[in-house]
Amino acid sequence: MNVYQLKELPKEYQGLQLGPSELFAAIGKQHMMTIHKQRSQNTSLLPIWANVSASFSDVLGKNSTLPDVSLWASTYLVLRDNAYNILKPALEKEGEFLPISIEGEHAFIFNCLSFAVEDESLCVKKYLDGIEDGLETLYFDEDDIKDRLLFKSRLQGCQTLYATETFKTLCEEHGLHGLHFEPDLLSVF
Repeated sequence: MNVYQLKELPKEYQGLQLGPSELFAAIGKQHMMTIHKQRSQNTSLLPIWANVSASFSDVLGKNSTLPDVSLWASTYLVLRDNAYNILKPALEKEGEFLPISIEGEHAFIFNCLSFAVEDESLCVKKYLDGIEDGLETLYFDEDDIKDRLLFKSRLQGCQTLYATETFKTLCEEHGLHGLHFEPDLLSVF
């Protein structure tokens, strides 16, 4: 089964502008550590999420297009209304939907709460001067991901969102634009 690392397309599509100051103004600074640890601990953000507003803006391109589906902070999907209506039934079991107002438009941030099981017999760790320094190869257990759409990897440090061919096909069939499906699971760019 094909697996992809989800990436942004900053030359073609606008990016969500939601920084720490805007986020903590909405949910409160007392939740700073919850947000900071969320990726690795898979903490639900629904109990603290309230009145979050953001905007889209050009990142690398001028007059770039608004995405239907995009990324925020590498592991969260941003779903405009059309993408939410299409993807919600398929993604419900993988995480939670956090409401957000984007320039007055109702949208959602999808907080992926699932990890895939890595096939550690095929994953090769990288070393620098005898110290573990990431991975050279990353593979997921085929049985674990066969019915999944989105997930994170503990071995890769929970900093990336991965998708199956099923998710890619769903986006393509419904014309949902804004994501790059990178087949190199460890690509930095």
